[in-house]
Amino acid sequence: MDVYPGLGFDLPGGKSHDTPELVSACTRALFEAGAPGVLLSREYEEMEVENLRAVGDTLNAMKLV
Repeated sequence: MDVYPGLGFDLPGGKSHDTPELVSACTRALFEAGAPGVLLSREYEEMEVENLRAVGDTLNAMKLV
């Protein structure tokens, strides 16, 4: 059974300190640590487009999609 770690960013309730660079680094770290996948664990409408794009760009750069 695989366990997929959750990556939460752009949490509500204040100014988010998440940046595309931070989200990309966290995404890369998950896979470098051996994760079989990732769950983006926030509600889609709360996420910033540039941070979502950073996840996709990182997955593409790592040739995982």
